Formats: sequence, structure tokens, C-alpha cells
Amino acid sequence: MHYLSSADARTAGKLVLDEFSGFSIGTFALTPKSQGSVHIVSPDPAQAPAMNANYLQHPDDVASMLGALRLARKVSRQPALARFVVRETRPGPAGNSDEALLDYARAVGQTSYHPIGSCRMGSDAGSVVDERLRVRGVSCLRVADASIMPTMPSANTNAPSIAIGEKAVDLILEDASR
Repeated sequence: MHYLSSADARTAGKLVLDEFSGFSIGTFALTPKSQGSVHIVSPDPAQAPAMNANYLQHPDDVASMLGALRLARKVSRQPALARFVVRETRPGPAGNSDEALLDYARAVGQTSYHPIGSCRMGSDAGSVVDERLRVRGVSCLRVADASIMPTMPSANTNAPSIAIGEKAVDLILEDASR
């Protein structure tokens, strides 16, 4: 939810400063159920992969987003903040229906800048790496970053990513000593 700010179609999808003072209340799901995909489309490593984030495809994620947007409005009406609010500009006071709020979320929604899971670790057929961080079906290749996380941690991904890297070192040294 944005307050005291303006939308500009020329900057859609970009981080920009608004023309005047204001504040935003942002939300995102820590444990979304919608799943996207990343697929190699060419043997050329310079060719970008095909990516489909698939945001808000699961009904639970839709319900969570609607609840979060409504909660953000409730927070902005509390006495500590309400005195600073001149008006809500995005999605705006007309955006009250579920459809309007979802249209808004789909139009301006962004990631939390901590993507995970594109090389998910696990033992099922959909996992990319095994418990030793080895890519299934490819020899001599491991993945040791946040992409192996099967679910988003409830905190910043930095510390878990460091732990994954440290574990990768242990696994590589252990395999090298055999």
C-alpha cells in the first residue's frame, strides 16, 4: 500500500523515488504455495532461461495477499500513523474489492529479493540437488547457494546461505579425502 505517492506507467516494475513525501507498507508471503519454474532454453550459456514466477496461483497465496493488503490499510488507520496520512494513492480508495486488490498486487507486486528454490534440494523427483548438494544426473557439479532451499526461511537468507556454503566446503573436502 502506498500513501502520498503517485504511480507512473513509465516506471512500472522499476524502483524509483516518488515525487513527494510518503510511505509504503509492503507485504510478502514467507511461505508461498505457488510454484514457478526456471528452464534452460538453449545450450548457449549467454541465453537467458525461461522463467515463470507463477505468483498468486495458489488459492492460499491469494487469500494471504488479500489479508495482508487489508491489514496494511488497518495499520495505516491506527492513531500513530493516521495523522500522517493525507490519502492512499495505491491501490487507492476505489480498490476495495478482492478483484481490484488482486489486480493491484499483480500489477505492482515484486519479490522480496531473496529468491530461493530454483535448484531445490530433496529426495523427490522434482528436486534438483541431493543431500550432498550434487546436481542430479550431472557429474562433478554442486549447487551451494539459496537456490537449494526448498522453502523460504522466516528470516533473511544471508545466514542460511553462508551455512550452505560452509557445508559445501565440508562435503567437497570429505569427498576429496576418499
